[in-house]
Amino acid sequence: MKHAEALIRKLLKVLLKKLNVKELDKAREHTLMGAMILGFNYYPACPDPEVVAGVGPHSDVSSITVLLQDDIGGLYVRGSDGISWIYVPPVEGALVINIGDVLQIMSNERCKSIEHRVVANRSKTRISI
Repeated sequence: MKHAEALIRKLLKVLLKKLNVKELDKAREHTLMGAMILGFNYYPACPDPEVVAGVGPHSDVSSITVLLQDDIGGLYVRGSDGISWIYVPPVEGALVINIGDVLQIMSNERCKSIEHRVVANRSKTRISI
């Protein structure tokens, strides 16, 4: 969690710099950092994944989500057309960074919260952290 918090602080500083924010007061920093939550998601294999919801379409209420996937896959993000879904292939050792609702609001929508979903795999169990 210590490493994740340091990473999130660095990412927020980079994003805020691009938004021309030079300094961040403690109250806004606290709002952006929010509560550090570690979530473990377990998706058992399903022979008919179309009939189950791994995790339905949603955006994260946080400022930033840092996601470590396993090698199974199943993560999709909403396409820019608002209709299609784009598969996010897992890359060993890579992190997926999602912008959340808090950062979208605080940036006046210059940073967009990404809608995403997770689809179960037919033959393998999926785990994400």
